[in-house]
Amino acid sequence: MGTEGATLMTESDQGRLLLPGQRLSQAREAMGLSHAAVAERMHLSVSYIKALEADDYKRLPEPAFVRGYIKNYARIVSLPGDELANLFQQMIEETSPPQESAVSQKKSAFDYVGNGYARYALLGGVLLLLLWSLWPSSEPITASAPAMPVIDVEQAGEDHDGSGENYDSADDDSAIDLDTTPSSDVGSVTGVASNSAAEAAVATLRPDVLVVRFAEDCWLRVRDAEGEEVYVGQRSAGQTLTLEGQGPFRLTLGNAAAVSAIQVNDASVRVPVVAAGQVITVRAP
Repeated sequence: MGTEGATLMTESDQGRLLLPGQRLSQAREAMGLSHAAVAERMHLSVSYIKALEADDYKRLPEPAFVRGYIKNYARIVSLPGDELANLFQQMIEETSPPQESAVSQKKSAFDYVGNGYARYALLGGVLLLLLWSLWPSSEPITASAPAMPVIDVEQAGEDHDGSGENYDSADDDSAIDLDTTPSSDVGSVTGVASNSAAEAAVATLRPDVLVVRFAEDCWLRVRDAEGEEVYVGQRSAGQTLTLEGQGPFRLTLGNAAAVSAIQVNDASVRVPVVAAGQVITVRAP
């Protein structure tokens, strides 16, 4: 009995020491399934199935997607999916260089939005200062009259040729009449241009809103216009993901057929029609 127990324990330990792909391959062969049969049930290509069994993860998408593939494959061949997925995660952590934890390394969507508002506020302050310097003054525009020559009143009333006749300066045709009334057209045109610039500046301060709706389970990753990762994870059927940031966004979808709708600022983005389980990247808008 002791020898048999030792033998069984040794076989069990050997099973745990096998890589995830090797255990999946052995279980598939034991059930008499082909690569094509598994690929059809998982909605993946045969090359993906062979890469999983060979533990060749360089030929596969991000580790988050591979974890989902391993769990689905394990469910088909009656293996513990969580155990294999954890083993895969342990392999990734051992082969990867030490780095900060995911919580401190990656920004959350809310942290990114907060930093975005700070940048928008700074930009808004600069634009408002510029508009203030260009805004037309409320003081009336006055035209300065040219300097008039000083005339001696007594001398103007005398006859220069000695005839004794006086001249009335009010009847002189050389009198100058200046209209100093400011034109209202200049101020109105400047005001309209300034208001338009102010409205355009306010529009640039609003963050873009991304909305993704799911009809089935799907892994996805979202990056903003600066390449910052604002979300990575899995969404279930019937759920909606809403994010704010600076567009255009780049969405990597682990199961593109599971996405029912994508919108940016209430404008729909066309989702390509692909086979279930296919990984694609979509630009929105």
